[in-house]
Amino acid sequence: GQDPRDDEILLQETLKLVEDTKRALSKRNSVNLPLTCGGRRIKISVTRKLFEDLTAHLLLQTQSTLELLLSEVKTSWRDVDRVIAVGGSSRMPMVRDMLARVSGRPVDATLDADLAIACGAAIHAASLRGKRGPSHYAPNTARRLSGITHHEVNSHALGVEVEGADGSPENFIIIPKNTPIPTRRTACFGTSGSTK
Repeated sequence: GQDPRDDEILLQETLKLVEDTKRALSKRNSVNLPLTCGGRRIKISVTRKLFEDLTAHLLLQTQSTLELLLSEVKTSWRDVDRVIAVGGSSRMPMVRDMLARVSGRPVDATLDADLAIACGAAIHAASLRGKRGPSHYAPNTARRLSGITHHEVNSHALGVEVEGADGSPENFIIIPKNTPIPTRRTACFGTSGSTK
């Protein structure tokens, strides 16, 4: 009868418990979530199946993003040699199962999911540092880093909502997704009823 979101401290504790539960469900089939609310202590049993049912829409969104990515780079799963799972969510069985199902191949989980991300960030940072001036790296390392190229692009299309000819709202894209940045674009709009 009480909403934990009404109490800021309880909300933070609940969010921490939920995050811990999500992680635990990657290794176990069920977890008891202890919660104190309104002076009462309760335990909520959460199963992996319940968690997967509650987050199925997010997994579908991830799958759609993968399919869009493959389409944008004009390739298909047939062209992918290996599916490597990295990043925190890749530990979740539902994510690995989805990747295996859509790719048609087993997911390679031999790399430490967090370490792979950290190594990629470190290589990126070292490469950027080397391009800014004299390198403090050994010649072999500096040579390997010099072969890395960077393309800074905007991750989403940017635009404005305008009124179409029939009066309905339309999204007018000014800067398409993956445009190299910085960039400069102009667009000219008129007020409703104008001839522009």
